[in-house]
Amino acid sequence: MQKTEQDRVSVVEQSGEALEAYQASNHLHGFGMVRLSAKDISLLQEGKMLACHDGEYATFVVLA
Repeated sequence: MQKTEQDRVSVVEQSGEALEAYQASNHLHGFGMVRLSAKDISLLQEGKMLACHDGEYATFVVLA
């Protein structure tokens, strides 16, 4: 069964240990981190979409 977009988002404590545990439990080979500022959140609330590009992949952040 394929996961929906909502199934792909988890809430994780903000700590190195939590990141390592999440990475290990989901068999990830690496991860990226997106930090949102108050201005970023404000822009999302105004209906904007944030595009994060790591040089190879893009992640788009939108409000549900």
